[in-house]
Amino acid sequence: MEKILFNLALIDTIAFCKDNDIDCSGSHLVKYPRRWTYALCHDKDNRAIVTVTFYKNQTPTHFITK
Repeated sequence: MEKILFNLALIDTIAFCKDNDIDCSGSHLVKYPRRWTYALCHDKDNRAIVTVTFYKNQTPTHFITK
């Protein structure tokens, strides 16, 4: 189940970046230790580009980091 959620988070964050014209090239996905929060991070400095949090009873929440 964890691998399925990880893959879903990767697909969702990349689609969110494309929809909002955010360059996500050269990035990788990182799972935060709490909840179901995943961040698409730069490869060079490991800074988050986009973060997505999944919930049981509501739609996913996206957060754009500048």
